[in-house]
Amino acid sequence: MTLPGGRVGSLLALGLTGVMLAVLGLGVVAPLRDWHADRAENLAGKQAALRRMHALADSLPHLARVAAGGPSTAAPVLLAGATDAVAAAALQGSVQELAAAADVPLASVETLASEPRGAYRRIALRLSTVASWPAIVNLLFALDRASPRILVDDLQLRVTAARDAGSVPMIDASLVVLSFRAGTEGKP
Repeated sequence: MTLPGGRVGSLLALGLTGVMLAVLGLGVVAPLRDWHADRAENLAGKQAALRRMHALADSLPHLARVAAGGPSTAAPVLLAGATDAVAAAALQGSVQELAAAADVPLASVETLASEPRGAYRRIALRLSTVASWPAIVNLLFALDRASPRILVDDLQLRVTAARDAGSVPMIDASLVVLSFRAGTEGKP
């Protein structure tokens, strides 16, 4: 078998070169480009986490002063209460006040088991509500600005069907709010 020569052979060689370049592009260059994009996204996530950790580390001296009973010029960071139950009740009262101010009716409030976190105790509540989107956003904003600090975790939002064609759809929200109180592993 002989290969074609002349113009047909040149076109065939050019076509085979194009196919090889396409295979090389799809088989080598595209995966490398995807790998690079994944690495860049991973790096951006790690940089964001590092910024959050630096912000938390900057607040540690203040937390240490508060835990030691030292003077504090800022708003309280930790829940007050000699026991987890008292701290949970204080957290529940704060959350109910914030929800009422944001016009968010709480359907249920469940106290979760407290957990030791080093020199602190994690106090958590699971909340569920059905409210409008602006009201949910106002509640989340109020929780973020609360004193003592209240953190939001495990936020789940679902849109419920609108009652009427012109009515605003409601949001079925479930979330865990948590805060910390001073304590040790041996103190409930």
